[in-house]
Amino acid sequence: MFHVFDHTGAPVASTSIVEWGGRRGLNAGFRTEITFSSSDKVELTVVHFNPRGAAATAYNTHGISVANAMTTPAEQVDQTLTLAGAAIVRVVLNCPQNEVLIRRFCYSTKGKEKPEKPEKPEKLEKLEKLEKVEKLEKLEKVEKLEKVEWKEQKERKDNKEQKDQKEKEFKEKPEPKELKERDKGFQEPKPIKEIAENPFQSTEQMQPPQPGFTGDVPANIEERLARLEALLGQSHFISEDLRPDLSGGATKYEEDR
Repeated sequence: MFHVFDHTGAPVASTSIVEWGGRRGLNAGFRTEITFSSSDKVELTVVHFNPRGAAATAYNTHGISVANAMTTPAEQVDQTLTLAGAAIVRVVLNCPQNEVLIRRFCYSTKGKEKPEKPEKPEKLEKLEKLEKVEKLEKLEKVEKLEKVEWKEQKERKDNKEQKDQKEKEFKEKPEPKELKERDKGFQEPKPIKEIAENPFQSTEQMQPPQPGFTGDVPANIEERLARLEALLGQSHFISEDLRPDLSGGATKYEEDR
């Protein structure tokens, strides 16, 4: 807030922006007071048109002067006055000749943390609800995973038990009677060495009798050969009364080729 005063110390009716010597700014009158929120640093740019220039003083919240700055005698030149101090809330610019323009004013609030606005109760309630929902969803996911794992473990255990039971039953299953009876008649073949020592032993001694075979087995090779020759010298294996009559066939009158 800018308050401009005349030579009597009374506030002017209204502030004015003017242009002197190509410089545009706020006419500071004979004294200007600037108030603002607390700051640790203030910058004030002014231009004056008389040798006496202007002087600035900064005051804190207790009304105590904490910084001072003054222009140089150079006229019609922008000059920046810097005021630094703790908790500055007011700056007073004195202009003895009423020939000063304020071109720029800045103050800094750096280092001051803005108080955080308390969250509205509705937002807090919504956040709490969301957190509860997320917790419930997490618990449900954990429970589902535990159920699935327990089910898989149970299935694996049951499968293993079934497999063990089948193996046990297979091992304990009695051997069929037919296999046992067949194995009884089976004789282990004699070693090759024994056969080589006695090559003319009887067929009964070399192998078990074949099913459906009856009769005496020749004791030597001569008898076996005689029997074979007798079989080969017999008549045709189909007797004459069993042969078909081809005299009335379709090829009766054809020449033999």
